[in-house]
Amino acid sequence: MTTTRLTTDGLIKKIMAQTGGYLAFPFNHVGEQAAIVFATIKQRHNHKILAMVYQKDDQVMVDLKLTPAHSESIRTLKGVAPGAHFNQRYWTTITINATAISDQKLTAMIAESAKLTSR
Repeated sequence: MTTTRLTTDGLIKKIMAQTGGYLAFPFNHVGEQAAIVFATIKQRHNHKILAMVYQKDDQVMVDLKLTPAHSESIRTLKGVAPGAHFNQRYWTTITINATAISDQKLTAMIAESAKLTSR
C-alpha cells in the first residue's frame, strides 16, 4: 500500500496537525526567487526542524529524522533515500507520491521525527 496522493500544502498541514509544529522558511529569503522553496516544520518549544517539505522535479519530498537503524532499514524501499539536506545517518528523504511507504507508516515516521527532535 502506498501513501495517499499529497500536495506540498497537504503534507505540510498533515505534519503540523500531527505534531503541533509551526511553519518556517529559513532557507528562502523575502524577495528572492528560489528554484525550490524549503518549508520547514519546527518544534514550538525548542525551534528544531522536525520535517522539511519541498517540491523538486514535480515531486513532493519530505526529509524526516529517524533513528539510524530505522533509516537504514527502509533505504531499499521505492521512493526512499538518504537525507538530501541533513546528516544522512539520521535523516531520510521520502518522495511522497512515488513511495512504497503506507500512510500509516508515514504517520509513524512523522511521530518518530517529532520525538527525536523534541530534546
